[in-house]
Amino acid sequence: MNKFLQVALLSGSLGMITPVMGANQAPVINVQVNNRLVNFEDALPINDQGTVYVPLRGVLQAMGTAVQYNPVTHNIKLDYRQKSIEMKVGSNYAYVNGRELRLNKPLPVAQGRVLIPLRFVAETFGANVNWNGARHLVEIHEGNAPNGSSNSGIRAGKIEVRTTVSKSTFHRGETVRFTVTAINTDDRPRSLTLPSGKNFDITVTPVGKSTPQWKWSHGKMFTMMVRDVELNPGQKLTFTTDWNQKDNDGQMMPRGEVKVQAILASMNSGIKAQVLKLHLVE
Repeated sequence: MNKFLQVALLSGSLGMITPVMGANQAPVINVQVNNRLVNFEDALPINDQGTVYVPLRGVLQAMGTAVQYNPVTHNIKLDYRQKSIEMKVGSNYAYVNGRELRLNKPLPVAQGRVLIPLRFVAETFGANVNWNGARHLVEIHEGNAPNGSSNSGIRAGKIEVRTTVSKSTFHRGETVRFTVTAINTDDRPRSLTLPSGKNFDITVTPVGKSTPQWKWSHGKMFTMMVRDVELNPGQKLTFTTDWNQKDNDGQMMPRGEVKVQAILASMNSGIKAQVLKLHLVE
């Protein structure tokens, strides 16, 4: 029997917000939908390495989203106007009107409640999302917004590095094109010090192995010139390269699952992207 739970629409309360210190001395993150403060009854939003996740209840209810959760299969279905998002606890994938999108990590669970990546869900449903770092406040306004283009949530005061590919499974002989992007998701300019002409690097490691078998920079020469780069809010650095599925010795990589790790080669700090997993098949 289908045991989906239909969550009713709840409203928040109006009010001014000032940062509140939690038990761990970290400011509590607040969320407003159309200038209305959302009341989280069961669990609070969390900042997981700069990505804001919110409980399944609360924000979606304030937007009037129909929420279905199956406690047996842990499937989640969100419906809002003409859009539908399906996710599952423990899975890295979401489906927007049936189209598969990869999330940076499985949905976390905190205080017994499932949490969802706020920006990804809100923007997929056409809302505008803004992070107010000074007030530790996420502001959501229903209206036109990028259609689910981000899969990483809101990052406060970070240079975020993202790795994307066209698909997750590649047959032998297919070229894999990696696109690595460093984006300033802060609300103020951020400076990077790049030590050479190598802005990014990428490694590919078979799952179960500890040593990469392919590294983009292997055997390459780079100009040794330190450069300071300032990224304004929303500004990006992008790097694209192709991989022929061979290791650094020129041998075809074994079939199976591999881990892709991209890193921004900054002297400030080596900023890594979330590990991306690909399937190499015959």
